[in-house]
Amino acid sequence: MGSRTKLICALVMSLAVAAPLLNADPAVDPYKWSVMPLPALAIAPETGIGYGVAALFTGSPASLSLTGKTDSAVSSILYTQKSQLEFDLVVEKYFGTGDWFLNAEPLFNKYPSFFWGIGPDTKSSSKENFSYTEGGLITSFLKEISPRLFIGPYYRLLVYDVTASQAGGIISSGTVPGGDGGVLSAFGMRFLLDKRDRRYCTSAGYFLDLKAALMGRVIGASSNSYIFEGDFRNYYTLFPENILAYNVVARFTGYGMPLRGIPRLGGLYLMRGYYEGRYMDYDYITAQVEYRFPLFWTFRGAVYAAAGQVAPQLNYFKTDGLKLSYGFGLHWKPFDFMDAPLRFDLAFADIGPQLYLDLQEAF
Repeated sequence: MGSRTKLICALVMSLAVAAPLLNADPAVDPYKWSVMPLPALAIAPETGIGYGVAALFTGSPASLSLTGKTDSAVSSILYTQKSQLEFDLVVEKYFGTGDWFLNAEPLFNKYPSFFWGIGPDTKSSSKENFSYTEGGLITSFLKEISPRLFIGPYYRLLVYDVTASQAGGIISSGTVPGGDGGVLSAFGMRFLLDKRDRRYCTSAGYFLDLKAALMGRVIGASSNSYIFEGDFRNYYTLFPENILAYNVVARFTGYGMPLRGIPRLGGLYLMRGYYEGRYMDYDYITAQVEYRFPLFWTFRGAVYAAAGQVAPQLNYFKTDGLKLSYGFGLHWKPFDFMDAPLRFDLAFADIGPQLYLDLQEAF
């Protein structure tokens, strides 16, 4: 099966898994729902200005209306200044009495991008162009075993095709795993503990998300490897509307992981100020801290700092050459119905200031 055929199959599978969100029996359990279309706008070094549409779906059966366990779907389609196309859909659906929880995240990206090589010490002069098209799905089906503690199976699928690479570059040399395309298919378990007071604009509580999966040819992957991801967030209200938050993220993969599955430092949410993928390797650890405070009306300010590093293996991490970034932001909620703010961030790292605009907090 060719990579393009696999890509189409991945997208069909993704949407099929997301479809149960709309499933309800109105005769037995009336389902109340609403849809809110929104314009979408984003700014990041990777995309330039991105514009498109977004939509928020929320709903719940009458039997769960008092539990706060609301089904939701957030989708967006963006076309960017750099001729990139992004489609994202995040589905969250509760079943039964609310103790079973489906999370499904189909995606599709068509992206011109850059590659500097693999490792913590790659040179800026190594920068080369490449383009890829990818589609896939991240999904888990979790059982609530105690209040806000979920555990269950986890599956990740990513099918991509490298559509162009720079002649004489590292990718075209054939030395990069999955340099011409690949399939990431991994099955494992997910552990989720969510003690935040609110999902967006959190002011207190903590969040822990652990995922561990094995990737293998036997389940359709292009190579054998493994994935471990951990995400911990903690929030403190120091005094009214002044919030201190920190976030630690670890991503570990095995050798043989294809190019688009290798952890990448930088981006819109982690290590702001670095182009996503400026440094990449099989293991990645980063931490960030942010202080959020009121300014006037519905405007808030934020200052933050982050540190991170990549390495080929866990025991090869080094503090020499640690990547650092810092910055400040202006967050604005123009409407009362918005759970998350418009986030304007200015971040500083190794290549000077970088501007970010997004529709939610970084974490």
